[in-house]
Amino acid sequence: MHWIKDFVGDFDINDWFGFIYLIENIETDQKYIGQKQFRNRRRKLITGRKNRKVIIKESNWSIYTSSSDHVNLLIEELGKEKFRFFILKLCKTKRELGYAEVEEQIKRDVLRSKLPNGEREYYNKSIMNRWFACDKHSEESIEKIRLASTNRKHTDLTRKKMSTTRIERGLSKGENNPTFGKPSWNKGISHTEEMRCKISLASKGKTKSIEHRHKMSIGAKSRDNTTNSCNRSVVCENCGKNFNVGNLAQHKKRGCTP
Repeated sequence: MHWIKDFVGDFDINDWFGFIYLIENIETDQKYIGQKQFRNRRRKLITGRKNRKVIIKESNWSIYTSSSDHVNLLIEELGKEKFRFFILKLCKTKRELGYAEVEEQIKRDVLRSKLPNGEREYYNKSIMNRWFACDKHSEESIEKIRLASTNRKHTDLTRKKMSTTRIERGLSKGENNPTFGKPSWNKGISHTEEMRCKISLASKGKTKSIEHRHKMSIGAKSRDNTTNSCNRSVVCENCGKNFNVGNLAQHKKRGCTP
């Protein structure tokens, strides 16, 4: 058995529900905090019985290593002799076991604690799968992610699923879009005077950067203004001045004088 019992001494598993453990990497001083039950409980279907039979048997705690796939992979690669396995605390009930694990993880600050070399002290990536460690990708990992995403093509099956999903969510273009040919929900609706004042106040004093204005200029030049009805020039019948269709209505509201 690889478990070290210095913190709890000898015990009878029949008197306890489970235990809190600590796994320590001897070479790097990195650790992992977890929990393990002494017995497994399952319900077995029995012919002729309405309810299932409860079967309780001893778990694999004596040869158990960790619930973390990452830690188990390290143990497999480096060897069990490179790690130390401590039993920190024994618990009587499932509730006590769950509480003790979270208490130990928070007390040790497993998500933020650092070693002198700057690496994380604990392998734990989360607490209760609710609070998570904020790990940053290394430059090497970022490059691997970039290369894996470059020139990646979806399979025909994946493309079909994506297309179906977009249609169902109303994100498709053209005739496949459920709103194709239908007027926009806000067509013909104009802002109230109160909303106009709010927009005006929010825009006052704001200046667009040179880069922004340059992009707006390029966008305006690239558009075909002849097909845009809002850019069509019309003459006001009262004053005889030329306006775009979009500006004529505002001109009349301000008070047009012949």
